[in-house]
Amino acid sequence: MKKNNTFDLGRFGKYLIYDLNNCRVNFGISMIILILLGIITYFLTGISSVVFLGKWVSIPIMGRIPILGLSILIMAIAMPSKCYGFLTDKGLGSQWLMLPASKLEKFLSMMIMTLIVVPFLTIGGFLLCDWLLCIIDPNCGQSIVSAACNIMSLGEIATEELAPLFPFIENKWILYDEMPQMILPFVLGAIIFKRNKSAKTILCLIMIGIIFGLVGTPLLFNSILDGSLLCSSDEEAIETISSIGNNLILVDTISDSIINIGLLVAIYLRITHLKH
Repeated sequence: MKKNNTFDLGRFGKYLIYDLNNCRVNFGISMIILILLGIITYFLTGISSVVFLGKWVSIPIMGRIPILGLSILIMAIAMPSKCYGFLTDKGLGSQWLMLPASKLEKFLSMMIMTLIVVPFLTIGGFLLCDWLLCIIDPNCGQSIVSAACNIMSLGEIATEELAPLFPFIENKWILYDEMPQMILPFVLGAIIFKRNKSAKTILCLIMIGIIFGLVGTPLLFNSILDGSLLCSSDEEAIETISSIGNNLILVDTISDSIINIGLLVAIYLRITHLKH
């Protein structure tokens, strides 16, 4: 049977394994460090507290959550250039172009690795280490996983009480689209820029943020000011804030989805037009 030149499951599976091994070699040690970042910080904090305070001090959950956020941020910035930065190299990039896989298969494999496999392993490994740490040391309090489960168990009650003031808690998609929007710009930067990939991507994001901030901030301020001036009571103010919040959430969800789709299209086009 003749194989499909666009997508063949067997060929895609072999390339996905190659992609996994390549990313393991280039980013494996860095990912392990990010997974262990919470434990490393825990011991550094404890040793420092023994030296300066004379007693061991454990990091509470409110101190470990920012460490998790830092780990995710570093992963989003460093992982794309580590795993796929070689594509812009003339020698290695040419070898990659000759691999027996279609451009669509290479694109899908790249998205699976950057949006699913590496984030899942990094975040899952960090949370597992945090959970084990709290079992060994009860003084650290709740693990992040336990706290998240408790919050989820109270989610329905919180949603009913807080929805009028914070409508975003009813919109779960606003949380799900943040991870791709954090990673995809650095994937695109990794396969466009030849040097200083992460730094140039961050610079571009800052410039885009400044432009959108200059345009969007006056519009947002005027909409809130106009709405507040029309309110004659606290109840009307709450309804106005809720209405403005719903509109902002809708705009944010649509804009984030458009940005993510645009980034996916740009990455695919870059792959299809990559030449050396």
